[in-house]
Amino acid sequence: MRNRNSIQERKWFKILRITLIIIAIGFIVYYLEKNWNNLENHAFTIRYRWLTIAFIFAFLYYYAKAFLWVLLNKWAGNSFSPFLLMKGWIYGIFGKYIPGKVFYWISRTQFTAHNFSEAFAIITISAFEVLLDITSSYITMVLSIPFFIFSELRVPYLEVISTGAILSLIPLIRPESIFKIARKIGKRITRDPEFMKKTIKPKVFYKLLFLYFLNTVVTGGIGLFAFVNAFYTLNITHIFYIAFVLSFTSVLSILILPVPAGIGIRETAFILLLNKIIPEETALIISLSSRLWITFTEILVILLWILIDKAFTKLFRFKKR
Repeated sequence: MRNRNSIQERKWFKILRITLIIIAIGFIVYYLEKNWNNLENHAFTIRYRWLTIAFIFAFLYYYAKAFLWVLLNKWAGNSFSPFLLMKGWIYGIFGKYIPGKVFYWISRTQFTAHNFSEAFAIITISAFEVLLDITSSYITMVLSIPFFIFSELRVPYLEVISTGAILSLIPLIRPESIFKIARKIGKRITRDPEFMKKTIKPKVFYKLLFLYFLNTVVTGGIGLFAFVNAFYTLNITHIFYIAFVLSFTSVLSILILPVPAGIGIRETAFILLLNKIIPEETALIISLSSRLWITFTEILVILLWILIDKAFTKLFRFKKR
């Protein structure tokens, strides 16, 4: 009976994944058809200096996030090796390309956790990471609003209203309360009375939020700003909005579990958000090109870490001798 239910669940999961991908592709095809004449007549040149800057900052963005993952674990009371925590985070990047993104979460545990309780604690902390990403994403959106108001561009009223509604709830969010709820759930699932027993400091959580926000704007925002400028000259005043676009679509690609890396969904969101500040046909080109930019950066990030990992392993063996 369980096997039948499991097969049925996998079947519906597969149908959901295919449906989401078809809808997203259909939307992109619609945009292609709608803007085909403009695309044919749309002459653009790639500015390779901006493209180089985009790769450098995207590279820094990923390594900064891996370092913040270490700080987040320290805040939650995990005393694992920072090197192993970063290793799990970086190797897990490609896990989001696997449907269901199971490897994306599990890879974070395979180098550190020694039992189910420790593994579940790391997965729980991953949920806090998503919370920090979402919050910093919406803060950048709010900071971008004044630049829309004082520019010739139309204000994205829907985003303003939804952002205001979400941000109004943030003062009600107490990290220690969320942590206690997560601890209770973890204790029941793992049956470990010592599950995440550390008393957390809310002030440290808000410091982490500030660091996540800085990373979103300084490395992520400048990275995408440079990438857009490689195709289209963009005003620096929209740096916060650009940071929001990158952060929001990155979180979206992780949260849409059935679709590998949010393929199609992420590009659709990119088009919808970018065409508020640049022409539709240019937004379409940048959206599709950004997939290659991000994927290639992720490959480079992992390749560099493999080299670092090998170098540290050799050094450790040499010291043992």
